[in-house]
Amino acid sequence: MHADLYLARKLYDAGDAEGAEVQCLAVLERDSGAGDAYALLASICQDRGDYSGALKFLRLAEAHGAAGAGTAYLSGLAHYGLGAMTEAKRAFELVVAAEPENQNAHRNLGLIAGQDGEHSVAAAHFCRCLDIAPGDAAARHNLYDALASIDWDAAGSAGQRASILGHLQAGFEAAGFDMKRHIPVAAAAIRAGPDFQMAMTAFTAASAASLVSEAWFGVLMNDPLLCRVLNFDIIVLEEFEFLATHMRRALLLADMDAPLGFCVALAHQAYLTEYAWMVSGEEANALMLAKAPTDAPTLAILAAYAPLNDWVEGAEGIAGLEPLVRQQILEPAEEAELAAVIPSLAPVTDGASRAVKAQYEGNPFPRWSHLRRPQLGSVGATLEFLFPHFKVPEKLFEPSTILVAGCGTGQQSIAEALRYPASEVTAIDLSRASLAYGLRKSRQLEAGNIQYLEADILDLDEMDQVFDVVECTGVLHHMDDPMAGWRALMPKLAPGGVMKIALYSETARRHVSRVRDWIAAEGLGPSPNDIRLARRHILGLAPDHAHRSMTEFADFYSISGTRDLLFHVREQCFTLPKIKAALEQLGLSLIGLNLPDDRIRDIYRTMFPGDAAMTDLNNWARLEAKQPDAFRQMYNLWCWKDDG
Repeated sequence: MHADLYLARKLYDAGDAEGAEVQCLAVLERDSGAGDAYALLASICQDRGDYSGALKFLRLAEAHGAAGAGTAYLSGLAHYGLGAMTEAKRAFELVVAAEPENQNAHRNLGLIAGQDGEHSVAAAHFCRCLDIAPGDAAARHNLYDALASIDWDAAGSAGQRASILGHLQAGFEAAGFDMKRHIPVAAAAIRAGPDFQMAMTAFTAASAASLVSEAWFGVLMNDPLLCRVLNFDIIVLEEFEFLATHMRRALLLADMDAPLGFCVALAHQAYLTEYAWMVSGEEANALMLAKAPTDAPTLAILAAYAPLNDWVEGAEGIAGLEPLVRQQILEPAEEAELAAVIPSLAPVTDGASRAVKAQYEGNPFPRWSHLRRPQLGSVGATLEFLFPHFKVPEKLFEPSTILVAGCGTGQQSIAEALRYPASEVTAIDLSRASLAYGLRKSRQLEAGNIQYLEADILDLDEMDQVFDVVECTGVLHHMDDPMAGWRALMPKLAPGGVMKIALYSETARRHVSRVRDWIAAEGLGPSPNDIRLARRHILGLAPDHAHRSMTEFADFYSISGTRDLLFHVREQCFTLPKIKAALEQLGLSLIGLNLPDDRIRDIYRTMFPGDAAMTDLNNWARLEAKQPDAFRQMYNLWCWKDDG
């Protein structure tokens, strides 16, 4: 190798592309046939985004004997950069033919296949990439994104299916990987399996305990991915509830040695739902006759009907039940201790507030297990990303003070604390039980920049502090006078601060309102048994019945969630004209609506191309008239008061 070429390579590796380029040109002045110099110049062009230049030098490199897997890979990248996917694919295929363990070539072939709609082929390449490098976070994200669009009936051979399932299971163990986002993919993979499908057919025809002897029953009980999903969080899919309910019944009524891991996972899922699943008369009779068991699998099955403490004392000493002991005994005890020490701003005296407080003391909401780890940043950066037409006040790029008014069980406040770790979050709520849940989860997730406080929004005049950010989502519409609550928040907003408000849409909640009317007409109350009866009625309706749309809400799959969704003690809905009038009355300007998906944004831009900032609520009202479910997850709006 020329000394100058050796120096060029050293300079390139050190990040000095210009110096490397000078050295390569010096080499070529003396030896125009130095293929390696052309190859290095191709790399420099590639790094600069000059893909045409890279291809020019690659052709010269190949002409002078420097062809190989390395130059083929560079050729693939250059063609990819130019959008020439056929040529890029051909180049990367040459790379993997020469270097089967080249994970980057496999990843790029997967990306190309995904762009061509060949999601099964893409998944195969991403699986191969993870086989080579199990810690490749990008490949894992790529795989799960491909699986979100895959046709499971055409997902390749049994070997490929097994590989996919193995990598899905590994996602639960991958350090720093956000598996919560991808639970629907894992659930879809399980649901597509032949054993799951056989179970659905068999349980539809009969749910007798004799089904435990079927081969598919054993396969499902020993499915590690199914156990991981059941242990992870509430599964908000009707088919999974159907499966879990019938497997629970079969195991209760059958005399068999069931795998402890599956029994624990089933109990874990049932507890997360707060035992929302219906119990048949046959099961009720069996439970009445049940005696305190000493073996772990039997006790775990009983814990799928009621918490461990309802069945036996000293469950802490039974091997194999440690996850259930932590979930059903230790964590509730910790929350009870925390509830006793959370400070209070003032006694809750408003009648409506006391009624809402009572609901959430009995049913802290939302119940949650895992939280997506947000990207670190500042409030200002968040607003810039969401609303590029808004001139963000400079102070919001600095550590901020944030009030979460009505924090519930802490999901929102913890997310904000983790997203803005240098900021200080104050989280208030009426319910000490909900606050205790949030405080426990804050400690678990090491979110130490949150202060929890029992307080009514109507009593915020007792608090001296003002905040750069005031967030009140899903709260005001549960007050007798939402505007009184909104007005109480205004003095807490610091000059130049921003406010995030989320309110129910009257249009989007139309089906919910009708179900609430039906519940009232039936005389059903908010007891767990009445909630189960309402759920059973809805699940038994024809697929096209409007009330059955309740199964599309995640809240439907737990007792506290269904109570919040359908049995709430106070609920009022809003319209966009009403929100517009409220903003004018309060002297607030709309920054923008935080939209649930890009589809709604694209529809707005098509309908109203002249409103680039997308802040005309009259326009949004017209869009909602055409898209009545656009704001099913609430109107989520950011606003601010420019105090000059």
